[in-house]
Amino acid sequence: MVRTPARAWTMLALGVAAQAAGTLVVTAPALLIPHLHAQGMPLAQAGLLAAAPTAGMVLTLIAWGAVADRIGERIVIAGGLVLTTLAVAGAWLADDDTVLLGVAFLAAGMTSASTNAASGRVVVGWFPKERRGLAMGIRQMSQPLGVTLAAVTVPRLAEASGIRSALVLPVVLCAVLAVVCAVGIVDPPRPSRPASGGDAGAAVGTANPYRATGFLWRIHAVSILLVVPPVHPVDLRVGLARHPRLVDRHRRAAGRGGAVRRRDRPDPGRVLE
Repeated sequence: MVRTPARAWTMLALGVAAQAAGTLVVTAPALLIPHLHAQGMPLAQAGLLAAAPTAGMVLTLIAWGAVADRIGERIVIAGGLVLTTLAVAGAWLADDDTVLLGVAFLAAGMTSASTNAASGRVVVGWFPKERRGLAMGIRQMSQPLGVTLAAVTVPRLAEASGIRSALVLPVVLCAVLAVVCAVGIVDPPRPSRPASGGDAGAAVGTANPYRATGFLWRIHAVSILLVVPPVHPVDLRVGLARHPRLVDRHRRAAGRGGAVRRRDRPDPGRVLE
């Protein structure tokens, strides 16, 4: 029985919290569509605002991953949350200015992508290979948790007091978690890089796997195909801040955390690397 260090569970909890906060930020604009439309904004324009954070994430996810490779996960997660706090604060200041609001939402998506890129790496780095399936399943709960938090707060606050009120929670949560992650996250141990002319075996261990074969690229392509069917219908967000959506998100969160246990069980036909 492989023992999981206590620190690994702490890193997992912080990773889940950080990514849940990032998901809250990315989801919030979509849940503002009913309020924006009620204020006279065309649905097409409100949809563009709602898509801005997701577009921002797409633009920066790979870059955040590259930065995490070079300077570590703690700085990326904590620093990204600081920048996300500033971006959402900019949206709070923009209020009814559509252009500034869109720019702020785009920036919030670009900065919140840091939690997606680095939280998985810090979890994988601290958990032994026999427990990574369970750990990553729990980490994936952060996304439905963040959406659920947004769904139960953003529409109600926007309807009661306007956009600024709805954005207070994302600002406060990201600011608090930036401090907590800066203090609490410890970068996982990394394999040492061989010096020039060093051991050839060590050099192979730290080689870029994307350049060696196309195996990982195929894994990514298949993963995209697996994600699109279940996620696309659920993410039709206009007017969906209702109980069926919350039930579905909680069901998916519980399933992600529980079903992956089978993947962690020893399989005589599988070789763990």
